[in-house]
Amino acid sequence: MSEAEYISSLENFEERSISPVICSYAPLFPWMDIDIRGNKVDVTISVISSYRGSDGKISEYRLVPVDPSRPIKYADAEGNLKDIEIIEEKPFSVEALSSVDFNSKWSPKKEDKYITKFKLGNIGFTPQSSGTWNYIALDNAQFISIETKDSVSIGETSYIAKDVVQFGFPDFKQMTFDSEYADFNVLRELLDIAEKMSKEDYTTESYNVLSETIKVSKQFLSENENNLKVEQSLIIKEVEKLQKAVDQLVLKEFELNKEPLNQALIAAKMIEKGNKTKKAFDKLKIAIEEGEKLFNSKVTQEILDKTTDKLKLAISEFINSPSENQGMDDPSGGAYKTDLQRTLENAKNAIIENWNPKVRQDLEMQIRYGESLLENSKASKELVNVQQKILETLMEAGKTGLVGTQGDALDLEDGRYEVQGVVFQDHVENYPSFEEACSNVYQSHRSMMDGAVKKPFAVYVENGEYFLELSMAPLHFLEEEGYLGRLRYESGNSFKDAEVLETYLVDEVGEKHGIESYPKVLRIPIEKPNSSDERQRQRVEVFVPVMEEIMEGGGIKKANFVIYWETLKVPLQNNNKQKLIDALHETVIANKEDANENSLKELAMALDCAKNVFNNVNVPDREVNIAVEELQKAVKGLSQSITPPYTKPLEKSIDFTILKNAIMRSEGFTTYDKTESSRKKFEEKLYLGRMLLDKKGATQDEINKAAELLYLAMANLEDKPSINNDSSGNLSHNSTGGEQTAYVEMWHYYEDGKYSMGNEALNHTARISEKNGQTMYRIDTHSLQFMGMQGYLTNLFIYDGNNRFEADKSGDTFAFTLPGKPRSEVKVAVWVDAMDEIAGGGRGSGEQNAILRFTYNGEKPKEKEKLKKLNTTRLKSIVNEAKKLDRKGYKEDEIRKLNNAIDKANRILNNPKDYDQRDVDIAIEDLEDTMRIFKDKNKEIDKNKASVTYEVPVKVKHAYDISKESMADNAIVHTAKVVEQDGKAIYTLTFNPMKLMGREGHLTNLFIYESGSGSSKIEASKNRNKFTFTRKELKEDEIRVAVWVDAMDEIAGGSPGDGEQDAILVFDWNNAKEVARTDEKKEEKVEGNKFTDIKGHWAENVINYVASKGYFKGTTDTLFSPDKAITRGQFVTVLGRMAGIANNTASSSFVDVKSGEYYAPFVNWADKKGIVKGYDDKTFKPNKAITREEMATILNRFIESTAKNKENVNEDISFSDSSEIAYWAREDVMKVARKGLVKGMPDGRFVPKDDFTRAQVAQVLYNLDH
Repeated sequence: MSEAEYISSLENFEERSISPVICSYAPLFPWMDIDIRGNKVDVTISVISSYRGSDGKISEYRLVPVDPSRPIKYADAEGNLKDIEIIEEKPFSVEALSSVDFNSKWSPKKEDKYITKFKLGNIGFTPQSSGTWNYIALDNAQFISIETKDSVSIGETSYIAKDVVQFGFPDFKQMTFDSEYADFNVLRELLDIAEKMSKEDYTTESYNVLSETIKVSKQFLSENENNLKVEQSLIIKEVEKLQKAVDQLVLKEFELNKEPLNQALIAAKMIEKGNKTKKAFDKLKIAIEEGEKLFNSKVTQEILDKTTDKLKLAISEFINSPSENQGMDDPSGGAYKTDLQRTLENAKNAIIENWNPKVRQDLEMQIRYGESLLENSKASKELVNVQQKILETLMEAGKTGLVGTQGDALDLEDGRYEVQGVVFQDHVENYPSFEEACSNVYQSHRSMMDGAVKKPFAVYVENGEYFLELSMAPLHFLEEEGYLGRLRYESGNSFKDAEVLETYLVDEVGEKHGIESYPKVLRIPIEKPNSSDERQRQRVEVFVPVMEEIMEGGGIKKANFVIYWETLKVPLQNNNKQKLIDALHETVIANKEDANENSLKELAMALDCAKNVFNNVNVPDREVNIAVEELQKAVKGLSQSITPPYTKPLEKSIDFTILKNAIMRSEGFTTYDKTESSRKKFEEKLYLGRMLLDKKGATQDEINKAAELLYLAMANLEDKPSINNDSSGNLSHNSTGGEQTAYVEMWHYYEDGKYSMGNEALNHTARISEKNGQTMYRIDTHSLQFMGMQGYLTNLFIYDGNNRFEADKSGDTFAFTLPGKPRSEVKVAVWVDAMDEIAGGGRGSGEQNAILRFTYNGEKPKEKEKLKKLNTTRLKSIVNEAKKLDRKGYKEDEIRKLNNAIDKANRILNNPKDYDQRDVDIAIEDLEDTMRIFKDKNKEIDKNKASVTYEVPVKVKHAYDISKESMADNAIVHTAKVVEQDGKAIYTLTFNPMKLMGREGHLTNLFIYESGSGSSKIEASKNRNKFTFTRKELKEDEIRVAVWVDAMDEIAGGSPGDGEQDAILVFDWNNAKEVARTDEKKEEKVEGNKFTDIKGHWAENVINYVASKGYFKGTTDTLFSPDKAITRGQFVTVLGRMAGIANNTASSSFVDVKSGEYYAPFVNWADKKGIVKGYDDKTFKPNKAITREEMATILNRFIESTAKNKENVNEDISFSDSSEIAYWAREDVMKVARKGLVKGMPDGRFVPKDDFTRAQVAQVLYNLDH
């Protein structure tokens, strides 16, 4: 096209899409859709807000105002400053803001938004032939540039002394003006960037995705760049796909697994020379230096692995090297271990179920430690002998701690007893049996505290008084670990602090909330039970600081400790040996490996003494005390005999940080794929470390040594031999590694073709390995993003036939094994912490079943072609409701209008592909408007007919497992109002907001199935948080419904109804209460009215009455408009007519009441009588619709100033929303209600702010006269 042709045809141009350059500090690539009209244009700008360079760095750009209190403006063709038209905004991401310091007039928060699309109208456009540009300047605008989320720059230039961002677009010579004017420039530029990405720098998987996307984009470009009719939106989609592939590239350095070397280095650097030889220590230091050098270098994974193995070997050689004054191995050649081996076999067979729990746990761990000594060629004879005696003593102690059969809870002697218990949430009232309480069915009823209280409970009886002693472990919530900060027990009408017997050290979170130490063991008094099988409840209030940090106000919870006295166990023996058991436990966890020969011999003799005491049934307290003293003395001698391996002087206070850090690292370690022997050693050191944290009087040497041994155990964890495919295609054992991969998706269990919410948490590449008829599945996960927050898949349960088991979890990876070949589908149940929070219960209360589907051809399953999705659920519901409306008594044109609206809706439902969402929304609005005149007659309760009103307990149950509560059960008010009239039941349900991760979620829509699952649905009518619907059957026990919750919609996709869930309303008619009963009222008839719009209306008779009395005159000669809101002027007018005020000429004090208006004489009269008072600005606002509370106030003043005063007919009336009535109207509302002049709504509310209709006023006047 020539320049002359271009200029002459400007008038014919309709729309152009070009790729401009932005004159700011950010290399953005926006799109401009330009509508050219001569020398003026309308420009719509869409900004692509992220860019990845060839160096892998990401830059994100945000267009925001400099001053958020002012709009962004631009100058149009005439020089007028105008506001930009914002079309689309997006909220700031938490990640982008986490490390940003903005040097601006404001600091954006996550709820603030930046602009991604906006429109400028009537811009001047001058065609240039010299290749220059047209520019648009934005006033009060700036770009915030965030590069790799670390540095921030703000691009600003000055324009009329203001902050300006400039956009530019080229002249016709730089545009492509063919028939459809498609612009491929951005796609070409992005392809050029993508092709420069080096394959060597990125992981194979991510680079293959980019390579495949480049091929597709180049093919698209080749096929379409000469296509004059290609749509610009298709090009934009191709750009977005390619940009996503670039953004998701993963640099190879992140693929290296440096953690094993890091752990080995940490362990090695903790080791001091101690009494080892200088040669051995120098060799270890050389290995450390080499490891550190390679750790910080760019090397291959193979080199890292070899360095790790070399460092592990150096650590092992140093630990096992002789001391400077130590000889070689024992000359006996290890023959002394035979007795230990025999004792180990006896110990394994000795443990029985009703042993003392502490002794049983100690013995199980000491068996494993003893087995490790058998494998240790350097273990001394004295150490092996001590270990043998520890095992023998523990076996005798276990017998002493035997717990017997059920005792009589009503007749207990002073002493300690054990009883089972469960901690339930505060709202739980009916407690199941202990066996039921332990099942998954009641998992959601338990408090989060239940997992933190050690079981069984300990009960002490002292001088006939009963005490509950509680041992507390750390709590876990949303991947956070925390401690109980305070526990108070209910006593009478108040709560009292529990007695704290032992404590944990407090951390920063606790100190922030004023906690000096965390309770570890607490004691609270309890009532003596009334029967031996009583389920005794003790209500408590707890404060957990970490919960308060996660969610403000969430740290204080109430719960119920329920004691099941039927499980009471009493000792088989008179047990006065508990303190000896405690002393033995201290012996078990003491460091014996580094003790000298003499101290070990002393310990062996002390253990013999303790063993004899345990073996004696009726031993005197004096002998028990001697045994305790001997053990304590021997343990003290152990610590004094150890040559300190650390040269730093001991501090006055014990520093547990090094051991806590070691334990924290250990708990996140993957062990399911490690060899059994290395895993056992690791778990043993982890157990000893945990025990030492709880030990009284632990020394710094013991703490440091335990941490050292734990790190060494970590460094020495050995991988199991991996698995690979053999030549036949089957998976087989292979020491060189390798696994089969499969694409995995998580699908909804109950609804075909719908993804489960948990699908968003999967990385979608599962690792599958097969061996000996078993298949192991490993699935990686990541966080879920919704509502601006994160959720995590915390637990995964696998179904195999009738069996259910929990998958192993390490970090974000789940692993499980199933018999047979790799499967294509596996049924699972998932726990997501956010769903548990929504469900309102403890961990697992939001459990959902799902199906894992695996595709083994290495490719993602092909997606079906996505059809345009319309949200028609609500339209279907309204159509069903409209079809059932009673049309009797309505005008022909009203019925025709309703039928036309139904037909229009049906056309959309039958041919959705021909319509868009806007058509659906308009159809809903039209149908609702048309139905409004029918609803009063069809839905409202007829106050003149007989009715019975009930209050019925109601719960919301899971649609597919009625043993579980639905998410909505936490929102419903558990008492429904049901009115029975004319053989129908009108239900009213109230739903409160739900707490969701510190925010509120709301039930927005409620749909009722007419006859169960699969039948048509009708939407319940809604008034604020109350939903009303009618059923043809009376006293139904269960009603199936579908609910929409705004938060669930957002999780599922963002559109209303996307998160729809079915549920079952369960009504307990056995405990229903009849609260009201009315008889049929016969209203007096007044014939001969002239109004054509009241026939069949609920207020027809009273309207005829007030019209015949001259109180009302109608809105026209033939219309009364019964449902129209009455104004303040109209209401005072009808009161004046009722009082016989014909023509009052007194002047008014209101500035907006003009003489000559029909209401003026009546307002003047009411003003002088004190019936009305108006507003502070001396106005009356006669044309404003009167509210129900204003009506009640004016009405009460009216009846008190005239002879219309009436007697009270109901002294006990009250309204559930009385707190919403204005303070100045509250007394007047109650007075007119007690006189029976006004009534509340069927659900018990007064709704003071709602408008008062003309029909309702007619009823009030009728009541005054009768």
